[in-house]
Amino acid sequence: MLNRREHTQPPVEERPAVKKTLASLSKAALFIALCATLAFLLAAGVVFLRSHTANQSEEPTPHANAAQSAQSAQSTQSAQSAAPAGQPQKNTAPIDVTIPIDAIDHAFARSAEVLAAPADTIDPSDSLANTALEDLQATAEEWNLLGYTQEGTPVISDVQVLKVSETGTTMQVLACVDSSTVRVLDENGAEVSDDQAPTRSRSLFDLEFIDGKWKVTHQSFPENPEC
Repeated sequence: MLNRREHTQPPVEERPAVKKTLASLSKAALFIALCATLAFLLAAGVVFLRSHTANQSEEPTPHANAAQSAQSAQSTQSAQSAAPAGQPQKNTAPIDVTIPIDAIDHAFARSAEVLAAPADTIDPSDSLANTALEDLQATAEEWNLLGYTQEGTPVISDVQVLKVSETGTTMQVLACVDSSTVRVLDENGAEVSDDQAPTRSRSLFDLEFIDGKWKVTHQSFPENPEC
């Protein structure tokens, strides 16, 4: 039997050129990764700066706000001062907003004067206006046809101002009206007043400051007219 000789091949040692190539590749990969990271950070910084600059340009400065506010106020004042043609001017006369008891008394006195002689032409517009004046004129025409006349004048008391407009030119007043001395007579002089009607009751009066004085413009009754 022949003896076989086992030949064992010695390990192959890495050559120096291969080691150098691998080292170069590792350094290149690391350099590329570092460059990519720096490029990303640089791009993110540019985007942030652009966004911040755009926001600052959109925000108005305090000086711009002050100038715009002054210009807006001046425009509003100019628009308010330029009233349209034909618009009635506000009453600039001094207005007394105290309780206008004298105005209501005068309105009743003028109404009594008209109803005492419905056939006569009497103008009570110095103390009444609007609905109150129209109602009195309509009553006078009706009484003239019926032959009715009035004697006496109502007396007011417990006058209270319920509300006044912001301009101070209109108000609503609540007052107790005593008509116990008032008589309504027919053409023969007979009294036609209702005996069951109360002689004292509360009334609501709307007044307006017209031509430098308070005038009664409307009269109505509250939910509870007792007084």
